Amino acid sequence: MCTVTHLVVGGAVGAWTGHGALAFALGVVSHAVLDAVPHYELDDFRLDLGITLVAVGGLVGWGYWLTPVFWGALGGVLPDVEILLWKLGLLRDTQMVFPSHSGLIRHGRRLSFRGALPQVLLIMGALGCLVVLRG
Repeated sequence: MCTVTHLVVGGAVGAWTGHGALAFALGVVSHAVLDAVPHYELDDFRLDLGITLVAVGGLVGWGYWLTPVFWGALGGVLPDVEILLWKLGLLRDTQMVFPSHSGLIRHGRRLSFRGALPQVLLIMGALGCLVVLRG
């Protein structure tokens, strides 16, 4: 799953919970759930990281800093730090600890670029939830 998808869905979960610690925990859970679904992943981790950093900037710019939305987004994206470390060669496969990265929970199969459409729709839905829940 593209990292920005984890971020936005985690943020929507955070908006729904309204509580920082619960938002963070459920953001982490949402990461595992999304990883289990067959999905498209960007091949270039720099592009994935760049898009995610822009999205984080958007969250901060729109006033979500240190709110449940922020904590849910952080929980949603944090497990992919080990994927970044792995892609940089700083972590071996055997050192992965997050269940959907280590193999404890089966990771969804990789889809072609057309598999990105469900993620785009998921991101749009999650952003819609953020707008509605923000009131």
